[in-house]
Amino acid sequence: MDEVDRLLHGLFALLVSALAILFGFVGAIDEGLRQFLARAGIGGPAQTMILILAALLLVLLGARLFGGLVRLVIVIFLVLFLVHVLRPVWPG
Repeated sequence: MDEVDRLLHGLFALLVSALAILFGFVGAIDEGLRQFLARAGIGGPAQTMILILAALLLVLLGARLFGGLVRLVIVIFLVLFLVHVLRPVWPG
């Protein structure tokens, strides 16, 4: 049973590492888009709405273009991006 525990622990560590990398990409994309919009002179609520629309379009595009497991991973990534964008405007 010790080998099974080590295998499960290794798989869990791999999953946690992959999620950490995924969240890093989400933050980097969000920050890059925010800086681009700020340089273009777009800020405040207009910037947030543009980021929300971009995230929704990316989710729809990712779901359309890719199939199987790749589709699932890309959609999860893009939904995380959408949640990251929406988080500042959520009440509470």
